Amino acid sequence: MVMMKTSSARIVAQTDKVSVEQCGPTEGGEGNCGGTATGRWLGLSFVVLLLGLSACSAMKARGAKDPEPGYGSGAGNTHDQAVAVKEAFRRDRDNARSRAEAKGTVHCGVRPTGFGYLDGNGTFIAPPIYEAVMQPLVYGRSIYARIEWSKGLPVRLRDRWGYLGLDGRLKISPSFDEAGFFLDGRAIVGVIPDNLREFAPKEGEEWAARSGLIRRRRSMRWGYIDPDGKFVVEPRFMAAQYFNEGVAAVCCGGTYADDTNAYFGIENGKWGYIDRDGNMVIAPRFTFARAFWNGFAGVAVENKAAATTERVRNQWKWNFIDHKGVILCDQHFDDVANFENGMAPVMCRSMGRVRDRDTGEYWGYVDEKGKLVIPCQYQDALPFHEGAASVSTQGKWRLIDKRGRAIGEATYDNIQSFLEGLAAFKRNEKWGFLSSRGVEVIAPEYDEVGGFREGLAAVRRGTLWGYVDRNGKIVIPLRFTSADGFVGGLAAVSLPYDWPEGSGRAYINRSGIIVQWLSGGGPGQSPIFSP
Repeated sequence: MVMMKTSSARIVAQTDKVSVEQCGPTEGGEGNCGGTATGRWLGLSFVVLLLGLSACSAMKARGAKDPEPGYGSGAGNTHDQAVAVKEAFRRDRDNARSRAEAKGTVHCGVRPTGFGYLDGNGTFIAPPIYEAVMQPLVYGRSIYARIEWSKGLPVRLRDRWGYLGLDGRLKISPSFDEAGFFLDGRAIVGVIPDNLREFAPKEGEEWAARSGLIRRRRSMRWGYIDPDGKFVVEPRFMAAQYFNEGVAAVCCGGTYADDTNAYFGIENGKWGYIDRDGNMVIAPRFTFARAFWNGFAGVAVENKAAATTERVRNQWKWNFIDHKGVILCDQHFDDVANFENGMAPVMCRSMGRVRDRDTGEYWGYVDEKGKLVIPCQYQDALPFHEGAASVSTQGKWRLIDKRGRAIGEATYDNIQSFLEGLAAFKRNEKWGFLSSRGVEVIAPEYDEVGGFREGLAAVRRGTLWGYVDRNGKIVIPLRFTSADGFVGGLAAVSLPYDWPEGSGRAYINRSGIIVQWLSGGGPGQSPIFSP
C-alpha cells in the first residue's frame, strides 16, 4: 500500500456476542501528534482498492442469520421492534436526505444490525443493515473533499457491492466484488472474472490465510462505472487508482507475488494513465505511478544498477511527469512527495557511511521547473504551506522558506505539517501550534494534539481529550478518552467508563453534543436515533 501515516480513527462494529475494532490508514498528518512521524505523505491523493482493505466490515455473531434487506432487522430484534425501527427510518429519511445534499458530507455509521451511512447531523440516511460500507476518511481528506455523494454510496450485501442513493434506496444493484466512491463521475470497481471465481476466496475468507489473500488479488480485475452502473472502462487492469485532474493511474500486466516485499503485490506490471473514457493518454511504462496532484505526478522506474539486494523500493528511482508524460527533473531521486505551494520534497539516499542514528536518507525540494532549489540535506522535510516548510536536522526541527533560509531562531523537538494555516509543534514534551511565520499562536501546554480540522483541533491533557479553536480557547471541554478531527460537522470520540449514559464510541457535533452512538452506551443501549 501507499506509505501513509496512520491515526487512531476507528470504526467499531458490535454484535450480540462480538465486539471488534478496526483501524485503517488515513491521510498523512491527520493522526494525533503524540509521537515522531514523517508526515511528508500529507496530500497523497489516491488509494488503490485492493480486497476491500478500506471497507468497514462487520463481524457476525456466531449463529446469527444474515440481515434481510430491511432496516434494523438483525438478530435480536422482534418483529414489532423491526417494524417500529423501519417506520422511524422512513419518517426521518427525507429530512436526512435534504440535509446531506446541503452539507455535502456523509459518515460511516454502525449498529448491532450492520453498517450504514450518517448525514452531518448524525441521522442515518442509509440504514445500518449492510455487511460493509466504505469509510470515506480512509482515503484521506483530499479524496474525501472530492467525493460525489449524490452519485452513489457503496454498500455490500451478500458478498457483492452496489450503490445507494441519498434517499437510502438501492440505486445500483450489488454486482461487484469491490467498489469505491464516485470522483469525476467515475467509480472504481473490482470484478473477479467467472473463469477465475472458483479459485478466489470470498471476501470474508481471504484473511484466513496469506495464500487466500493472494488468490483473491490475482483474480481481481479493475475498471470504472458511471453513475448508472454501466462500465465506461471495462475491468481489465491489475490495479487502478481514483481519478484526479481528469486521469487515473492503472497497472497493465504483471502478476501478484507471494513475496510481501513486492510493492502493491504486483511484479513486472507497468503503470500508465487513462482518461475518463478509458483511453490510454500516458503509455504504461512506469514501475509505479502516483495520482496527479497540482499538475504533476510522481512516477518510479526500476533502477537495474542498484547494488542492494533489497527488493522493490531501493531499486526504484523517482521523478515527476506532467500531463503530457514529460519527465520534469534532469536527475532521478530515491523518493518524492506531492507538489504543494509550488515545491515538492525529494529524497536522496546516501551510499556512503552515515552518522549514528542517521538513516542515510536526506530530503530537499524541487520547484515546478524541475530544479533542485534546496539541496538534499534534511533528515525529514514536509510540504510547503504559505511559503514555509518544516524540516529536521539531527533531531531538531525548524521552519524554512523557499530559499532554504530559517524562519525565526527557534528550534523544536517536532513540527507537524500545516493544517488550516497552523502546524503542531513539540517542545519539552508539550505541544502547541505555530503559524507559517514562526509565531507561536497556541502555547505548548498539551500532552498530545491533532491537527486543525474545520477550525477546531483535538487536544489532550493527562488522559482526557477536548477541542480548542484557533485562538487556543477550549470550546469543547476535555472529557473524552480519545478524539478524532472534525469532518462534515462531526467528530468521533470515545466516552469514559463513568459517562452517565455509558461508555463507548459516538459522534459529537461542534457544540460537543452526542448526535449518534457508534457502540455501547446511550439511552436504550445503542439507540438507532438519538433524541
